[in-house]
Amino acid sequence: MRNLGWWVPLALLVACSDDGSSSDSEGAGGTSSGGTSSGGASSGGGMAAAGAPAGASGAAGASMAGDTWSTFAQTWFSSFCTECHAGGTRNYTTIDEVRRDAAKIRCGVAPTRLPECSGFPPPGQFPVGTGAKPTAEERNRLIAWIDSGLAE
Repeated sequence: MRNLGWWVPLALLVACSDDGSSSDSEGAGGTSSGGTSSGGASSGGGMAAAGAPAGASGAAGASMAGDTWSTFAQTWFSSFCTECHAGGTRNYTTIDEVRRDAAKIRCGVAPTRLPECSGFPPPGQFPVGTGAKPTAEERNRLIAWIDSGLAE
């Protein structure tokens, strides 16, 4: 088993109903299939090319030191989260809201269960709904950005 001790907890995402409205029921919505794209579509726009946490394969294994909110994470959240979370109690168009919910975001986005995560949300839970799902590399890259301090 590989050592995942470098993972740092983060925050909370919420389920999106079929009509696009936000729901505060953490258990609502579907789950992704272990970080694979649903229906083969991912709107990540090549985000995985810059890298992922240690142990990732291919180009995603590169260093994440350069990722910031404006150069990476804002686009990630726009691609996968803000269709449902662009206002109200969860507005992931702003880094402050992402920082607030970072521990649960981290646990729910991870392609596999992280040691610091309690099991809810389960890995791969976020994003919920029927939209595009990030690849495991895209998920790991977001986690690496969070673990490195959520640089702006």
